[in-house]
Amino acid sequence: MDIFTIPGLDYDSNVYVIVGENPTIIDTGTGFHSRMILKEIQKIIDIKKIRQILLTHEHYDHVGGVQDILQATGDAAQVLAHRDVVSKLKEGKSTFAEMLGGVVPR
Repeated sequence: MDIFTIPGLDYDSNVYVIVGENPTIIDTGTGFHSRMILKEIQKIIDIKKIRQILLTHEHYDHVGGVQDILQATGDAAQVLAHRDVVSKLKEGKSTFAEMLGGVVPR
């Protein structure tokens, strides 16, 4: 297994790419830089091979790009998060999105 870091820009969190038996993305940034993040992921692994997207918590700088990355996988990846994170995302709650003028993905 290999782990790669894509450093966050501006208010984005870092995005981590795990290449191995179950290729995984950890966190997705705000979504403001999804195009750049997807290009960086593609340099590491074919995005269509990603099987999991793991969200560490509901802060917007970690989850805002989940829809863009999921769509780039062909909707093939499973999105994983703690049940408390899932419930907050379903409700559209984030402690950070409003400050950045973003919308929490549902």
